Amino acid sequence: MKIEIGNPTEPGIYAARQWYAWRILEWHGGEWWHPGRASKWGSAEIEAFTGPLPVISKDYTKPPLGKLRVETPEFDL
Repeated sequence: MKIEIGNPTEPGIYAARQWYAWRILEWHGGEWWHPGRASKWGSAEIEAFTGPLPVISKDYTKPPLGKLRVETPEFDL
């Protein structure tokens, strides 16, 4: 990936440089957000960015494949 200046053209997760530090931010709707769009990133300008980064997180809203039902343990009293 190459480091670019300005703003991205497509939405996604990016590594963005601001004030000598790199941060993981999300570009969406023409604005920078914290990942997951929980809140907007401040009005400070991003100096450079690289990405979009590959998605490596797990989607916990979906059950794992092959485990669609909850198995409850059985106890013999």
